[in-house]
Amino acid sequence: MWEAISTMWFNKQKKEVALTMGRVINASADVCNPMEDEDVNRREDMRSIRSFPVLLAPHTEDPDTQLSRVCLGITRDLSCEGVGVVTLGRVGFEEALIVTRGTDDNLLAFRGELRNERHLGFGYFINGIQLLRRLESNCLASIEKLIHELESTAMPV
Repeated sequence: MWEAISTMWFNKQKKEVALTMGRVINASADVCNPMEDEDVNRREDMRSIRSFPVLLAPHTEDPDTQLSRVCLGITRDLSCEGVGVVTLGRVGFEEALIVTRGTDDNLLAFRGELRNERHLGFGYFINGIQLLRRLESNCLASIEKLIHELESTAMPV
């Protein structure tokens, strides 16, 4: 019985991640960067060809460890179940916290598992991350402070 309850809970979490990512993909599709996908070799499942910035950090309870190991990344091949994140250098952790902004400018956070890592060249890596669970924004206090610092030093376009 416990196994059935555990499976139902995991399926609910997986569905919540998929629904949230589906909304993000659909809402940002033409707003961010309208374009045609001319690559006929792409996978047929729902994947976005658009990229946007994310912060990657180890998924841990210790905010100091989290902040000391934050990586900036750009998404690639975003789907409802996972995301590829291009980073400069290896991330060095298996359990990931992925943070980005939604279309309403609120932070979106997910817990994910690093499934594969591939060197692209010149020190860049593509990190394949399976999205496991959406996290509430109240667990992002230390990350929000870092985001505010990054935003305040950004040059206006």
